Amino acid sequence: NELLKKELERINAEKEDFFKKIIDLNREKRELKEEVEELNIENKELKEEIKLMKEEHSKEIEEINQTNLQEINNLQKQIEDLLQKIEKLQSESKEEIVKEEIFDLNTEDKQEIIELNEDSNNFIGDSN
Repeated sequence: NELLKKELERINAEKEDFFKKIIDLNREKRELKEEVEELNIENKELKEEIKLMKEEHSKEIEEINQTNLQEINNLQKQIEDLLQKIEKLQSESKEEIVKEEIFDLNTEDKQEIIELNEDSNNFIGDSN
């Protein structure tokens, strides 16, 4: 009888330990479940933040691309204007060169005429 009583106490003690372990495991399970829920919420927030950052960077990149495109167009326009100015200056320079050459030719012709006049005057004077 006493032996049965001790055996029963031992079994009850094991049973009590077993239930305590189950209670502890359930508590741990509940804590882990809460932790997983918190991590899921944090994960969702991070995903949303990443999405917003991507959109923001996408807009920034688009703005930079637009600005660069405008700058390129402005530079192309400036280059075209400069090329036109160069062509105009080259044309004016050619005209100026031609004018100078004509002036030089006229001056040379006048000089030749003056020399020929002097020669003929000298000749006429010598023959008189």
